[in-house]
Amino acid sequence: MLPFLLAAQFGLQTQLMETRTNVVIHGCSFADANGARVQCVLIEPRGKKGKHAGVVYQHGGGQTMMNYISEAAMLAESGVVAMIIDPPGRGRPNDMQTMNGAQIRDWMFEVAAAGSRAIDILLARGDVDPARIGFVGHSYGANAAAIIGARDGRPSSYVLIGGTDRFSEHMRTSEAEFWTVYRRRADLDATLELVKAADAANFLPALKARAVLVQCAKFDLPDLMKSCPAVYETLRSKKRIEWYPIDHAFADAKAAVDRIEFLRR
Repeated sequence: MLPFLLAAQFGLQTQLMETRTNVVIHGCSFADANGARVQCVLIEPRGKKGKHAGVVYQHGGGQTMMNYISEAAMLAESGVVAMIIDPPGRGRPNDMQTMNGAQIRDWMFEVAAAGSRAIDILLARGDVDPARIGFVGHSYGANAAAIIGARDGRPSSYVLIGGTDRFSEHMRTSEAEFWTVYRRRADLDATLELVKAADAANFLPALKARAVLVQCAKFDLPDLMKSCPAVYETLRSKKRIEWYPIDHAFADAKAAVDRIEFLRR
């Protein structure tokens, strides 16, 4: 009965990917508030009864859902139900070259709304404890986490990976070729003014959580090495910051272990 209700309420579709000794992995998708399909991976403990903790992962640019499957599976072995989501309209981050300020702003809010919808689905299962919800966001996923923390408030723990407090300023100053090309547009100032509405700095002070882990990269782009600690400073919740000798992709075992141990605690 439960799958039927989730399908009816959220358009949730699942397909078994793999069954392991202690974990079951499903490919999935659901409908966001605008009716667009959001692709996801659902990883749940096998053979564990009772209430579980829940974690939502939102990857960032240059990543896919696959980046977090092993990590989420380790959590599932501890009894956690995890959902890894793509942003709405997969591929749209790569389409930003053609998006104006209003479109980028709205898309960033849509990413956050998809994260909240993922939390809705986890809680609607009935076996996830609403007092033990975590959210992990990388890059624009960290920006989505800030919005969720202020507007939704259900997660009690957050991991913010390689985030920036002012995405609009990142667009203006980043040395990344993507944004260098984007800045050639004639309406740049008007575009960035619109994007400011979605900047994490607007939401981080209102994010309330039992604990927040901020992860920064020592070899990130220069503007992100400055703004990642600014994310930490802007937070008013109990917080911790860690630096790693890696770049923005965060392909680092210690960073993953730190996230797992933080979320388990």
